[in-house]
Amino acid sequence: MKFLTITLKGVRNFEEKTIEFQDGLNIVCGPNESGKTTILDSLLFCITGDPRELNSLIQWKTEHSSINVQYETETTQVYTLTRTLYPEQKAKLENSVIMEDTDAISTVLQEHFGSTNKMILENSSVVKHNEMEVLRKMDSKEIVKEQMQVALSGSVERSTEDVIRVLERSIADLDLSLREVEYKREDLERRLNPYAGIDEEYSNLTNKIKVYQNDLKDYQEKYEAYTSRILYGDLTRDIKETCKRLEHIEDIESYSAAIPFGEVAEIETLQMELKRKEEGIESLISLIKEREKELGKAREGGFFTWVKSLFGKDVHAEKRISTQEDLLKSYKEDQYKLEREAEKIRARIKELNNQTSSYKGMRPEELNHIKERNQRKVEELLQGLTKEELVNSIYKKKDDADKLRSAIFRKHPELLEKEDQLIHHEKGNLEGKIGILEKEIEDAQLMLEDVTKRKQEKDRIQEELNRINAQKEELDTKKAVDQLVLDTIRSVYTDLKDLFIPQLEEKTGQILQKITRGKYNKISIRREDLAVFVEVPDRMLNVALLSQGTKDQLYFSLRIALSELLSGGRNLPLLFDESFYTSDEKRLRETIAVLQEIAQTTQVILFTHNEDFLEYGTPIILTPEREFHQLY
Repeated sequence: MKFLTITLKGVRNFEEKTIEFQDGLNIVCGPNESGKTTILDSLLFCITGDPRELNSLIQWKTEHSSINVQYETETTQVYTLTRTLYPEQKAKLENSVIMEDTDAISTVLQEHFGSTNKMILENSSVVKHNEMEVLRKMDSKEIVKEQMQVALSGSVERSTEDVIRVLERSIADLDLSLREVEYKREDLERRLNPYAGIDEEYSNLTNKIKVYQNDLKDYQEKYEAYTSRILYGDLTRDIKETCKRLEHIEDIESYSAAIPFGEVAEIETLQMELKRKEEGIESLISLIKEREKELGKAREGGFFTWVKSLFGKDVHAEKRISTQEDLLKSYKEDQYKLEREAEKIRARIKELNNQTSSYKGMRPEELNHIKERNQRKVEELLQGLTKEELVNSIYKKKDDADKLRSAIFRKHPELLEKEDQLIHHEKGNLEGKIGILEKEIEDAQLMLEDVTKRKQEKDRIQEELNRINAQKEELDTKKAVDQLVLDTIRSVYTDLKDLFIPQLEEKTGQILQKITRGKYNKISIRREDLAVFVEVPDRMLNVALLSQGTKDQLYFSLRIALSELLSGGRNLPLLFDESFYTSDEKRLRETIAVLQEIAQTTQVILFTHNEDFLEYGTPIILTPEREFHQLY
């Protein structure tokens, strides 16, 4: 397997950078802050997708951040893995098909790299900062222990022996805690004895009160129904009385409206007019009599005048008689006219008198007194309301009565058939029952208060006992789990050594044989203390007796063998991150020689600031002046 390219966009100090990797030994060289660690972290992040590393990789104020890695599997299949960090987080794996489901991508990466656990990858494929110098100072058996711990748990934070010791101490502490808990549990059970039966007593009392309260609720509901029925009866009577008042008011108003003010006034006016007509007639009669008398005298004198006229006309006398006759005729015509008018007035007065016979002889002032008296009666009947308000009050009372009747009919229709007197009597009986029940409830609640206090104390003790029992169960469970884990670890650790060590011996021997060109081809790891020996003719030689160069070759062989074992036999690229920072010149030359041997079969990517390495592999030079993103 090998990495082909990596492209970084908006990642830490890189705006955009593409790096191509070759077969064999790749030397990524650059000073501090040139991005070597960024490239290594990005490679690991692409494989693991560890969200804890996300924020540390995204460049400040970038609009887009992504990592693209192209790699070739051991079956020569080329895959392109892209992880977008910002503005959204997503992943894509491309080969003959495109995958975007993160779980499916993780499954494929697990198959390709053996693991997507960062800790395992860092202890298999990555040789960290100055690690080779650290390995040189470590005892070989400690190296084996550490890598076995990674194989066992994916972590190097604690050795298996440390875990076993911690579990043994934990089990001893749990035994002590269990004894203390058992003592507390027995004490609490003794304190519970005086409260035996309190729950039943409490339950009986609460049930009794509940029954009483339900009965009381029924009585009170029925009492309210009786009250509503009485209110309905009162309201019905009130409506009838108010309707009678309204009828009386309307009768009075009708009577007042029927008072013939106009007719009486017209009669009075007509009588005055009739009087004037009669006086006019009498005056005309007097004038007619006078004129007739004067005309008679004139006619008597006219005989002599007539005789004289035989001998000659007396024109002046004749004119006076004619005038008197015309005037008399006019008076008679006026008398006739007035008598006719007077007769019409008498007929109208008679007609009006017939229409107002009940008020015959009354004057308008008397009629006003009657109207005012009626108005006072109406005001008394209205009782401060207007007639409209009185009518509205009747409608409202009828509406209220209908609602009351409907409510009573839904629950207690029988009450509508009972007489008011019986309703009042039965309501009184209900009041007595309600009073008795309320007293019973009050007495029971007083008893319940005392029982409740005792029950609360019992519950408090029981709660403490439950907590202690839960604590005991938790301790028992934890002890059982710790014991199971301890037994399992002991068994697994033994099995792991039996399985892991032979594979490690075989794989390390094969690699050591290639690196040393056949000088050493077999190692042995002692099971008891994991000490490492190298086979030389006729004997096994302790590593401590080897030269430093041979030790380095052995450490490299162990490291590569462990990498293959932890990755499930895959030939992963080896990533060296300033792994030889403190090595002297001689050791560096020896190291380079070993790396060149390894690079014959395994891709090696060496991250270093030391330009002396560039001539030994494919150079990849980083310059901070071009790549570093200034944050101004």
